[in-house]
Amino acid sequence: MDYPGEKLLFKLWETLAEKGVGELLVPWQEKRLASARAEIRRNEILMIAQGSGRKRDRDRVDKIW
Repeated sequence: MDYPGEKLLFKLWETLAEKGVGELLVPWQEKRLASARAEIRRNEILMIAQGSGRKRDRDRVDKIW
């Protein structure tokens, strides 16, 4: 007599035995990497924006003096 989910459990066990646990973690790793890349890009854009803002401030000060 088959129990509910027994075939699924056996298939999951075979997959784990063949490919290992690391294959199950790949989607989370890719999500984490994408998030890190997005944050790095965001920081780059902020640094560029802050740098250009400082240049404008320096130009304004130069005009006054």
